[in-house]
Amino acid sequence: MSLGFELSPESLSRDQLPTLSVTTAQSIINVLRRYLPKHKLELRLPNDVYADGKKISGILLESPTPQYAILGIGLNVNNRLSDIPPEFIDDLGSRSITSLSELLDKETDISQLIGELLNELAFLK
Repeated sequence: MSLGFELSPESLSRDQLPTLSVTTAQSIINVLRRYLPKHKLELRLPNDVYADGKKISGILLESPTPQYAILGIGLNVNNRLSDIPPEFIDDLGSRSITSLSELLDKETDISQLIGELLNELAFLK
């Protein structure tokens, strides 16, 4: 998911961009805690979220112009390692990534998850 927004002193200023990845990661962790209350969730600086020691999310922040920023959030939701063709994953990679469906052993309603995440990211308004 990518979110584009204008930078301004009244809302989110350019000076706040360095902390935006960490703030976004914390928002992702807040949402994931609702789905994974018994799992260990952690931020690994500068821009990754891990669940039980495996990467479940990554964040990318770009500012193509001084007045505009794009926040990209990659969150593994309903994908499973067994669905990835073997030529695209190595032994190490298969042990170091996970998804909600892997951890819950069921699919998650992506629309609901996105809604919850957008509510957590309300500070971007």
